[in-house]
Amino acid sequence: MSSYSLILNKQAELKQFLFNPFLFSGITGHLLISKIFDQSTKSYVNLSQAKEPDLSKYQVFIVYDHETTEFNRGIMIVYPKFSGIIYHIETFDNTLNGDFEILVQDKKLLFIDNIKVKKSIFGGRSYSELTKHIINDHIKTFLSSLGLDVVVE
Repeated sequence: MSSYSLILNKQAELKQFLFNPFLFSGITGHLLISKIFDQSTKSYVNLSQAKEPDLSKYQVFIVYDHETTEFNRGIMIVYPKFSGIIYHIETFDNTLNGDFEILVQDKKLLFIDNIKVKKSIFGGRSYSELTKHIINDHIKTFLSSLGLDVVVE
């Protein structure tokens, strides 16, 4: 398990961005929601076809590396918490499995990475480098675009 922190220059209403699976997946640059779980059919369907969508279960594509065609498919389950959110991700081939948790504490964002990887990804670099890349090059950049000064702790 690894944890990373971002310190903001002011308190901001970030839950609308980081706790919305559609926005969060876009911000990360490494997740693409392709389907949603439909409770009426007990299967994953296109978003427009869901009669009873379960807004916590999604089928996703996971992009491991921007420079190659490395990607995988799996399931993302969202677990909201009072002070944060957990994104649970597991691939269909079980090569990646675990939780990515975001906690909001006043002007601090804490990211807890508890994802296990069973193969080399991200261009042969370690999974922790992928996590740092997502936080520093995607999430931090997005927060800066909102006019927030962000410091990596």
